[in-house]
Amino acid sequence: MRQFLTGRAGGIFRLAPWVTSCMVLMHAGTANAQAARDRFWLEASYFWTSNNTTVSVEDRDSQEAASRISLEKDLGFERDDSLPEFRAGAKLGGGFRVVVEYMGINRKAEAQIDRRLGFGKHTFEASADVRSRFETDIYRIGIGWDAFRGENYAIGIIGGLHATNFVVRLEGEATIGNQSVGAVTEKRDALAPLPTVGAYALFDVTPHFTLQGRVDYIDLTLNNAGGRLINAEASLMYNITDNLGVGVGFRHVDYKLEMVKRDWTGSIKYRVNGPSVILKAALP
Repeated sequence: MRQFLTGRAGGIFRLAPWVTSCMVLMHAGTANAQAARDRFWLEASYFWTSNNTTVSVEDRDSQEAASRISLEKDLGFERDDSLPEFRAGAKLGGGFRVVVEYMGINRKAEAQIDRRLGFGKHTFEASADVRSRFETDIYRIGIGWDAFRGENYAIGIIGGLHATNFVVRLEGEATIGNQSVGAVTEKRDALAPLPTVGAYALFDVTPHFTLQGRVDYIDLTLNNAGGRLINAEASLMYNITDNLGVGVGFRHVDYKLEMVKRDWTGSIKYRVNGPSVILKAALP
């Protein structure tokens, strides 16, 4: 419990530089600090996540079927983590808007595994010490259109691209067939872009409080890749001035990806959810 609290407190303290840098944008308080009027905005969030991740990788010439490997259960990854997230947006006119987002995940672990794990062309035997790493860069860009809008609200639809660049690496004593090959490193990386469609809503409850939410979905199979993505998020913002706001949010992401490469096939399932704190700078 102490470790849990320390990790979250450290995350909050790491927000301090963001808060300090954005304070220069503050003007005198105004009674009309409504987010629905923002023309440009930039958000920095700190996201506390609960993770559930499964990967599977098999080489075409592998002598053994790939295992479905849980990073948390099999490889000793911490289920709870924290990470920053960045977004920017702008209104384009005619009810259109563009939104871009970046989130990076970098996790690593070391554990003595308790079952055989087939990954790539190698098998890591039970009781082997395995060091592992999971890195993901997530990029999103979307074009939205306010189907309904007014002075204090906007409801619209959005379409765009969700691109995931991921790296999975395992290191340790391994075998091929029944023959030991000593210490090896198995690494796979891939970039998987998928189109998405969704909807969003923003409502200024009062001049200073704004509720906003977004849902994205895709379930698509292409020639060499297929995937499903469910993204749902909501936040409550307090608009301190026309240029600065703070808030809290919650996000759920359920992501499944299957790939067919020339030399290997693989799949990844990634489910993450948790709360966040948000710092926003805007120009109305």
